[in-house]
Amino acid sequence: MSEVNEGLPFKTLRFLPKNGQEKKNSAIIVLQEWWGINEQIKIHAQRIADNTNTLTVVPDLYKGKLGLSKEEASHLMSNLDWKQALVELETLVDSLKKENREKIGSVGFCMGGAMSLALASYLKPKKPLSAAVTCYGIPSSTICDLSVIALVTPVQGHFGNEDNMTGFSDPSAVDSLVRQLEEGIERFDEPGKEISIHRYDGQGHAFLNDEEWALKMRKELGFAGGDNDEVKSLAWGRIYEFFNKYL
Repeated sequence: MSEVNEGLPFKTLRFLPKNGQEKKNSAIIVLQEWWGINEQIKIHAQRIADNTNTLTVVPDLYKGKLGLSKEEASHLMSNLDWKQALVELETLVDSLKKENREKIGSVGFCMGGAMSLALASYLKPKKPLSAAVTCYGIPSSTICDLSVIALVTPVQGHFGNEDNMTGFSDPSAVDSLVRQLEEGIERFDEPGKEISIHRYDGQGHAFLNDEEWALKMRKELGFAGGDNDEVKSLAWGRIYEFFNKYL
């Protein structure tokens, strides 16, 4: 892991595949949960780098702040200027492209999952992402237009059928996400890109977390599931396959 912030509005953490087989023309932006840059997001970033042979970059959207309780995390997420964050993330995309990384993907978890989709919508069609993945997060319609994403960027999503985050990642919100993605393609009468939304029985919010503190917080928040290694392995395998296909 290395830290880079030169010319950017935030600190970024970079993770290279441990096998040294990095694909030099691609990068994946990994977006944080509502907690901020904690050990769990670092573990996710290294895991993705190792299994896709791609540089992963974690931008610190909270700029040094970290939520250590539900109340703190909620406050940080509520006070994040999402539209400004998208402008700042565009500078990161531009910076990566200056490194000749032409294929750029994004993946996020919880808040970051919503931001991953928002970024794909924000960047289209001038500099579309090569792939966008959301894990249990959907942005508000006040932030972006979901219907235009799949016209230019392949989309993959992972959601638990027991997720109780109403309007953000619960089954009804996922139904709405799928409907908007598909209706956008129909409305513009274009072929569109791949839409792969996966749902997992028995799983609640943040079911991919596996770091000790993150698991403790899942329990405190009463989230279902999260202890099925086969489900986690299935989801991660789909994420790796998706990025390897498009990056």
